[in-house]
Amino acid sequence: MDTPIVPTKEELKNIRIESVGEMFYGMKVIKTGKTNSFAEMDSLKIYPDNTFYRFSTGEKGDVFDFVQMVSDCNFKIAANMLFEYYTNHRINIQNYTKDTLQHFQHSATNSILELPQKNEHNKNVFAYLTKTRGIKPKIVNHYIKYHTLYQDTKNNCVFVGYVDGVATCASIRSTYSNFKGEVSNSFSEVGIYSNFPENKNTTLVICEGMIDVMSYQSLLDDDYKNMDYLSTQGVSKGRNAIFYRMKKEEAFKQYKKMIICYDNDPVNPTLGYSVGRKHAEELKEWITQEFPGIEVTTQFPQFKDYNEDLLHKINQNYHKKVDL
Repeated sequence: MDTPIVPTKEELKNIRIESVGEMFYGMKVIKTGKTNSFAEMDSLKIYPDNTFYRFSTGEKGDVFDFVQMVSDCNFKIAANMLFEYYTNHRINIQNYTKDTLQHFQHSATNSILELPQKNEHNKNVFAYLTKTRGIKPKIVNHYIKYHTLYQDTKNNCVFVGYVDGVATCASIRSTYSNFKGEVSNSFSEVGIYSNFPENKNTTLVICEGMIDVMSYQSLLDDDYKNMDYLSTQGVSKGRNAIFYRMKKEEAFKQYKKMIICYDNDPVNPTLGYSVGRKHAEELKEWITQEFPGIEVTTQFPQFKDYNEDLLHKINQNYHKKVDL
């Protein structure tokens, strides 16, 4: 088994600021001679040595400083974000061609994905998802039954995506902290797809992550099996996941409608827009152009994400019962 690649701080520091701006925040790179900028930050200049200076505020630094500035986070969080970028085979593609599909297929089938060791039970995962997250037990049991969800020996939730029956994409969510991340060598570009083939559904719901998917399903209650679902594993990989699945999965040819349910993020004060909403609208426009004939809509939660909506609904119902 290959040893997972662990990047050094210097390797993370060499990740181009332009790529991070595009992939993390949906920014558009503007080339201006020897320096680059972003359409969303025209006073910011990126230099050949991969440093930046923002003339409107005086902020400057390397790619770590850039992520901390835009995401308003500390160094540790910025480093984790760049580590995820480095290890997740991120692909920045503008034009989708036959070669793109072949590249995806090669990466998806040749990535050596070593899943975390399974625990003997799923008690912590079940309790976390049903009690802390409010997800309906039957939905949690469904994903456990079909091996899309399990508990590892560290009591984390492990969500698994498959291509041709082979585990290709996997993410981890702690049941006792805010930790989350991708499994080493996970090819997250293909996303995690869950469908109900016996129903021959014609609608696909697209979410950022699997807890978003399960929360959306819980809000639908018994109607959740009338649609199929795709977790794009973040907002920046939506195009890649849709492109690959549309070209590879026979079931995707039956979809007549797609609903993009990304997060209702607050407006980022640095960027001046909501990251979730911006990516959702751009993905909607791209699907409409790339796959004409499919009706594409956006549907945003009332609160930040669909899990917050679900918990709010549960809390409201609880208070109604108490009032009675």
